[in-house]
Amino acid sequence: MDKKRNPFAIAVITRLGGPTKTAAYFGIRLPSVSAWAHKGIPKARLRHLEETHPQLLADARAQLKKQAPVSLIAASDDVQPPVGSLDDPEG
Repeated sequence: MDKKRNPFAIAVITRLGGPTKTAAYFGIRLPSVSAWAHKGIPKARLRHLEETHPQLLADARAQLKKQAPVSLIAASDDVQPPVGSLDDPEG
């Protein structure tokens, strides 16, 4: 099963030095930070980061904006032609 991942949370955790350093920074356990990759960063933690590391969050958002068009293009290439169309080798 492929679990959805939160690209923004992953970018922020990476910029903070990875899951272990992020957990130490907030004084929480590593599994809590690992859950952020799927559930997103809790609002209280985000507010704290907005106050203490606004540039870090701005950089993470900018990174995601640069990556978004590429992922959309890659996904559109995976579409198969309809059965019986001219592009279908067996049709």
